Amino acid sequence: VHMPPSFCSEWQLLQVKLGDGVIRRGVVIEPLVKVIAETESELGDSGRLLVRYSGTENKARVMVECEDEVRCKKYADTIADVIERELGRA
Repeated sequence: VHMPPSFCSEWQLLQVKLGDGVIRRGVVIEPLVKVIAETESELGDSGRLLVRYSGTENKARVMVECEDEVRCKKYADTIADVIERELGRA
């Protein structure tokens, strides 16, 4: 696990409601893979990103940590928008 430097003082946590039955093991959602890779590349060693499905609710969680609140919000919102578009409520 890659941990960000200790100066990462800003973070964003978003929860995205998913459509019923959209989670299927082994299914790759290419637009989501792409935006996650782009965000990780832009963050580099200056932050971290976690995207995961909830084990108890029909939601995806997006957490971004970095040095700047505006960047954190931008990255989290962008990923949440892709999740909503690809897996959101039917």
